[in-house]
Amino acid sequence: MIATLRIERENATGFFKMIAGVYAAIAIGCLSFLMAPNQPTVFSGRMTLLAALFAIVVNLQVSDSVLGSLEDIALVHEIHILAMGYVFIAAF
Repeated sequence: MIATLRIERENATGFFKMIAGVYAAIAIGCLSFLMAPNQPTVFSGRMTLLAALFAIVVNLQVSDSVLGSLEDIALVHEIHILAMGYVFIAAF
């Protein structure tokens, strides 16, 4: 016997509230590519991206506590993992 259950979310506000910090960290990562590499302060500017990486990790921990599942990888987790990789690469 196979049963199919369709679930729809009426309001996506909770999802966007959970991911808003990740979007902000990616925006900061995008701004890092506008820095001129020949300026002496570019290293300290790139190191501030590590603060964005820390924000993503903290946001992931909060979303884990809200979702309650640490074993499965949901869409929220995939977004966080991709954002961590992007900010880590942008720091280099």
